[in-house]
Amino acid sequence: MGVPRSALEPLDDAIRSAAIDTSRKAQRAIDVRERLRLRLEAEIAFVSWERATENWGTPPLIAVRTAMARDVAAAERATRHRQTH
Repeated sequence: MGVPRSALEPLDDAIRSAAIDTSRKAQRAIDVRERLRLRLEAEIAFVSWERATENWGTPPLIAVRTAMARDVAAAERATRHRQTH
């Protein structure tokens, strides 16, 4: 982006904290679509954090993406169930 790494360092913790907070909110969400929406927000924040820190493929991002895959599967099952009943 043309921004020196040192200029982003103060934001590293804030970005990561926001991602973790959003991920935790998603875990508490009952509605699968809301969980997925929150996890998408968390994914964006984790990717931003990884870019800022040049720390790629971190466990929190992998966990969010894995959970997102489960959410998508649950939403698809629910849709199929509604269509057959």
